[in-house]
Amino acid sequence: MPKILFIILTILLLSCNTKSDKKTDNRSTQTNKKIDKSFDSLVNVFNDTKTKNRGQILYELNEFDDKRKINLLENSLSDKDEFVKIIAIQSIRSNMQKVSSDKLLELYIKTDNHTLISNLSRTFAEFDFKKAIPAILTKSESENSMIIYDCIWTLGEIGTESEISFLKEMVDNNVKPVIYDEDGFLSQSTELTIGELALESIEKIKKASR
Repeated sequence: MPKILFIILTILLLSCNTKSDKKTDNRSTQTNKKIDKSFDSLVNVFNDTKTKNRGQILYELNEFDDKRKINLLENSLSDKDEFVKIIAIQSIRSNMQKVSSDKLLELYIKTDNHTLISNLSRTFAEFDFKKAIPAILTKSESENSMIIYDCIWTLGEIGTESEISFLKEMVDNNVKPVIYDEDGFLSQSTELTIGELALESIEKIKKASR
């Protein structure tokens, strides 16, 4: 093989290897970007309005031991995405983040969404957040029987003897709350009627006050 031809082939091979390495480096960089799950990088993804699974991102952020997530979860309570709000409430509850109780109460007062109210009710119960009782009594005037049911249940968990007279007014209510899906099929039903739950809540309060 002529020497000049050998040199040309060598140069071409070296050029191909160099290009291949660059492509590999680019792929490696792209992979690193995909697996970058630091708190700051996930916050940027969460704050991007184009992100579709922001609730899942918030769930992942809650796994970090980072004090900044307290404000992040509180701010998420006013998010436009219902699923984000639900994850925020559940995360605050799982963290026993009682410092955020007043923020939870603000959302409870403003919303008529049963799913949010149900999650908030369970958080109030776990936090023993008696400050929420006046708002719960007001919310019990809702036309949504599921919301009324949640209110009565929550009073049974954190209520005082002062709420017994209110609960007694509910014992004759024979409504058993149900929820139907978008197609009109039954998707959720309570085990007790509102009246039966009221009696149960009264007994819980009396037992707790002994």
